[in-house]
Amino acid sequence: MDFDKADNAEDLEDNEKLQLICKAYNRELLSNQRVVDGINSMDYSKLKILCKYNNKFSYKGIEELLSNKETVDNINN
Repeated sequence: MDFDKADNAEDLEDNEKLQLICKAYNRELLSNQRVVDGINSMDYSKLKILCKYNNKFSYKGIEELLSNKETVDNINN
C-alpha cells in the first residue's frame, strides 16, 4: 500500500488495522510508508494490545517501533 492509498479515506475504511492505529494514536503515522507497512504486517491481535497501551508510547516511540521490520517481526513471533 502506498502513501496515497493509506491517506485515502475509502481505503482507511477498508483496513481495520489502520483504523485501529488512527483511533489509538495519530493519523499522521500513516504519512510514513514504513509505518504503514509495519501496521499491515503486524498480527491484528498484537496490534490491538499495542493500541490498548497507547499511553505508554510517545508518538516518536510508536513510529520507530512500527517502522522497524525486525521489531514488528519479533512482536509477531
